[in-house]
Amino acid sequence: MKGISLEEYNNQEIPKRGNKVLLKPDEYNIHFSFKYQKGIETMISVKGYEGYEYSLMGKKGFLYTVDQDGNRGAASVFYIGKLKEEPRPFNGIKSKI
Repeated sequence: MKGISLEEYNNQEIPKRGNKVLLKPDEYNIHFSFKYQKGIETMISVKGYEGYEYSLMGKKGFLYTVDQDGNRGAASVFYIGKLKEEPRPFNGIKSKI
């Protein structure tokens, strides 16, 4: 499946279902990571979508939506091919997004 850029996605008049938005390193922020049963989960925000929190399972893949209680939801259209930096461990303080 080919992807589109964040700019292309934002410029769509009618968003297409099933998009894969390939995020560049300067289009997202890494907040913190923590270990879970199957690996590592990293909390991320996407530039232009501040106020929304996303979760990345592992070091690449689709971002998942996260609700206000921190529960992971459905896969989003946003995709990271490789994290721009190593995940930072959770230090016990909730990230402000």
